[in-house]
Amino acid sequence: MVRKTWLSYIRKNLPEKDGINKLTEDNLAKINVLKQVENLKDHPIYKTYGQGVEIIGSLFHVASGELELLNRGGDELLNKLL
Repeated sequence: MVRKTWLSYIRKNLPEKDGINKLTEDNLAKINVLKQVENLKDHPIYKTYGQGVEIIGSLFHVASGELELLNRGGDELLNKLL
């Protein structure tokens, strides 16, 4: 399954911490989205031209059709997931 492949790559590259391998696939996906939001905010083009443009990280749940907004909690949510 493709999803397991990229999620296992994320898990493998997370910093070592007690229980890190016990993260669910859902939490790994959320961590990935939050990290990608950070990457976009650090990009030189965003820093030059993107001031005032909000980057919204979200996760679409196929089973329920719900869109979960993730970066409203910022670092607090990321720390909770880890």
